[in-house]
This record gives sequence, C-alpha cells and structure tokens, in this order.
Amino acid sequence: MVIIKFVPLHWMFLAIIPTTLITIALLLFLCPDHRKNLRDGLRDVFHANFYRSFVSEVKEWDVRLKFFAFLSFFFTFVGMIAEFFIPISAYVGGASLSQIALLGVISALPELCGSQLGKLSDKLKEKSVFFGGLLICAMLVLLFFTNAYLWYLFIAFGIGVALELIGLAGTGICTRLSKRDQYGRVNSAMQGINELGSLAGPIVLGLMIDAIMIQGTALVLAAITLILLIFVQSKHILSKS
Repeated sequence: MVIIKFVPLHWMFLAIIPTTLITIALLLFLCPDHRKNLRDGLRDVFHANFYRSFVSEVKEWDVRLKFFAFLSFFFTFVGMIAEFFIPISAYVGGASLSQIALLGVISALPELCGSQLGKLSDKLKEKSVFFGGLLICAMLVLLFFTNAYLWYLFIAFGIGVALELIGLAGTGICTRLSKRDQYGRVNSAMQGINELGSLAGPIVLGLMIDAIMIQGTALVLAAITLILLIFVQSKHILSKS
C-alpha cells in the first residue's frame, strides 16, 4: 500500500514480468536434482489422461461425498465475489488503490486465524459447513443493501472467515466420507474441484454482474446458498451415518 503512493500501478506490474519469465525458464529447463523438469511433467500429465482419471475418480464417490464436492465448488465459486468484484466495485465507487489493497489484506486475514477457526471447526464438526454457508448468505444479503467501503471491508472479512471455516471442516468431512485407502486421492481431487470453482467464479460472476449488477448477483447467490443450506440441514447429508 505504501509503494502504490509513489510508483504507478502499471510500472509495478511491469516489474513483475522479468522475474516471472526467469522463474518459468528455470522451471522449464533446469533439473538440479537430475529428475524431470516442469516441461517433462506437463507432457506426462497430458499423456496420462489426467482429467479423464479425475472424472473417473469422482464417479466412484458416494452421494454424500459428491454433494460435499459440489458445496465446496459452489462456496469457492461464490468467494470470488469478495476476491475480485468487491474490490472492483469499490474502485469504481471512488476508492483509492491503497484502499483496494487494504480490501485484499482484510479478505486474507482469516487465513492467519486458522488455529482459532480450527478449534471452532473441531467443535462444530460438519455443522461448520452450515454455519459457514449461513455467514456467506448473510454477507451476500448485506452486499445487496450497501455499497459503502467500510461495509465492503466487513463483507470481505466475513466471507473470508466463512470460507476458511468450511475449508477446515472439509478436510475432516472428506476423511470421514472416503475409504481408508483413498484419503489422499479424495483430498487431492477436492483441491482440484476448488480450483475449478476459483476459475469459473470470475468468468460466470463477471457475466452476471454485467447483466444484473453486483447487488442483483449477490441476491441471487444468497438465495441459492440458502436453498442449499436448507437441503443440507433437512437431509443431514453430511452427518455421520
């Protein structure tokens, strides 16, 4: 935030390019441990039909694990509204670059509170997903009613806390719902599903915001979230069998 006051943003981005190119070159061509480099690894992934095996893996999951995977995807997808579009909305509304940077810091703060949130998640167990989703729903409703910068800070922090709580609970849920010899495979696949959510979020939410503005998008997402939470609570789909 301090650098932004003295260095134009486009020069800051330009300064990143050389180091990024050097890093890519090192990963592609250097093999300090005499093993495969990044280029070889990517070639192996494509030859091994990684994505086909990923889909086959998910197909073998039971209904509860598949549903939690969908929830995890959806919440990661929704979280992109705080990571991408609240800062954009604040900037369009007149916020300075320093204030935009502060929004990013605030949304990342919950990750530093993993220990405290982990203890809460241990107490709530699978209910962490419900309460985390409820918090996301509340933040989205609040986003529908306000465009004030201070409230944006609160909303970004609230969504960050909810996502961290759901993520911490997700590890335990995946372990409990998967077979003993599949813990690593399931958690790895779940991370891939979350990454798909983080990729789809900016694209789909961007189209929605362009059509119905950020307030309308927040209201639609809040309604979908509430419906999913009611279904989870009524069917006890994540509870112990």
